[in-house]
Amino acid sequence: MNRKLLLSAFAVYAIAVLSQAAPASAGAKAKAVGTPPLKQPLRGWQTWLASGERILPASQPPVTATNAVLRLVSARNATAAASFALRSSSALDDVAIKAGPLVSASGARFGGAIDIRIVKLWYQDANGWFAAERAPGDAVLVPELLLHDDSLVKTDAAAMENLVRGADGQYRRIKAAPGGQTTPAAKDFIAADDAAELLPFALAANATRQFYLKVEVPEGTPHGLYKGALAVTAKGADLGHIDLALYVADHSLGDPTSRFSGRDSLDGRECASGVFSAMTTTDYERYASVVFLPKTRLTKSAVDYLRRNGIADVAVPPDMLGQVPALFGGVPSPLWIADAGALSARPKGVADKAPLVAAAKGALALGAKDARLFVPSRPAEPVLPADRAALEEIDSLGVGTWAVSDKSTYTNLADVLTSPVEYGLPLDKVGLRPPPIKGDPYGGMETTDSTLAEAWHALGTPLYLAITLPAGVENPSIWRRAAGIECFFVGYEGFILPSFVETADPWNDWSRPRLRARTFLYPTKTGFVPTLAFEGLCEGVLDVRYLSAVRRLAAKLRYPEPKDYKVDMEGRKATMWMQWIKVRQADLDNMRLEAIAWIEKLEAVRKAVGR
Repeated sequence: MNRKLLLSAFAVYAIAVLSQAAPASAGAKAKAVGTPPLKQPLRGWQTWLASGERILPASQPPVTATNAVLRLVSARNATAAASFALRSSSALDDVAIKAGPLVSASGARFGGAIDIRIVKLWYQDANGWFAAERAPGDAVLVPELLLHDDSLVKTDAAAMENLVRGADGQYRRIKAAPGGQTTPAAKDFIAADDAAELLPFALAANATRQFYLKVEVPEGTPHGLYKGALAVTAKGADLGHIDLALYVADHSLGDPTSRFSGRDSLDGRECASGVFSAMTTTDYERYASVVFLPKTRLTKSAVDYLRRNGIADVAVPPDMLGQVPALFGGVPSPLWIADAGALSARPKGVADKAPLVAAAKGALALGAKDARLFVPSRPAEPVLPADRAALEEIDSLGVGTWAVSDKSTYTNLADVLTSPVEYGLPLDKVGLRPPPIKGDPYGGMETTDSTLAEAWHALGTPLYLAITLPAGVENPSIWRRAAGIECFFVGYEGFILPSFVETADPWNDWSRPRLRARTFLYPTKTGFVPTLAFEGLCEGVLDVRYLSAVRRLAAKLRYPEPKDYKVDMEGRKATMWMQWIKVRQADLDNMRLEAIAWIEKLEAVRKAVGR
């Protein structure tokens, strides 16, 4: 193996990335406070969404912060995101931020899109950053919406209320509802579309505003370090710039895959087997991120938007199967079939098999190679002969059946169908469960771990976490960890999120008497307004993509023929690095950097030995 090649590639990466992209809080040497590139009265600094910190008007620049220096690291075929804040000692109007070209040392220009949005604070229920249940009580300013047009949403500080511009140009006032009451629903309200790019905005004196920047790194982007700037002006006057550097790793990122599919044990033995093809030891099952949209919001543009942002699986109601080719540009694999209500309702069984059989046959008629149908089931009663007959008939058609996962459902149906599991082993195996871990981010107690995942995988049963926590929590760090490395390391093949957009009144946080509104993407006339929580969800899936890449590359170096222990050892070390990640405590930004470092190292070894 060419050791010089390996060390050279890794050294270049370490110098270009770790010295420039690590957060100042991690020990990077910071520039003196108040130095260029931004001019007075402006100050700017990079913020860290994965920390869960809220950036509010009163937030001050950290003592160690550099003055508006952004560092991003990404593989090809991926996105890179950063957050930054601006604060002015005097009021400024018509402030604009424009991204200039990013250029490498060789003169190559970066060709990916750069999107900048304002992180809009608006009034939400007082505990909106932390909890799904309403306080109930005070309305407080919470950072949530990611806007191009700052005027799309206005706030009334005196009344502590929000105003949203409708498609008719008129503003709709959303009133806070103290005491746990609801405000009148406005099902017919349609919000105006956001602008296509960041419009000029205002900065109040001595008030901080946060911004979100996202860069798409296309396939084919040359490897290397690109440098550029974000120009900042006010009424056309130059206020300096924000330094921006992007390091593109020498790797094209693939789909996320589940942790326990494929070959994963250090000694090469099988870690999963069974009748279900996705759990064989040679294939990687794609890590699924299944979301449900209201029927009125299930459009091709919505599906494309989710796919561009890393959410690949959208469930289709049975009565919309005929629209699948138009919605997805073909028939996706897998094709998930379910109505969102099927996951939250308490049905009376599946004795009425006709609509289920019709849905299964409809999927096969479309040419679906992998159709997955959610089946309503009795939550606390024995499986009736009619239920069993219905499930067996669907299975005989070649369509996988998937049950709503709770303790009672799985116990009753485990002998009938291969089902995803939310809580681990069924109740009759409860003695095998590990001690519960209190304080998990799902609002309850975690009752499963990777040991139990392996037990189900040994039967050929894939597991999907049904995230039942309403999407009223805006803190992006919770969603990034819950839908990303926690779900991945516990052993789930992905997550299922039935509550993605509030069906009744999505723009109203007080539309429910007890729970907060369940909206990740706020619908507009023809599109959506993203949120910090949605970006946290996407970053969680992206974390799994990077970890999956480490797994796949490590596997390519393992068990070589003829045997080369030096090559094998590189794969083993990468695998062991993953095993030692502390899932609940890991700094997610640093973990991402370490994963990219391993990818670059393993790529260099793979190319050196021709694997």
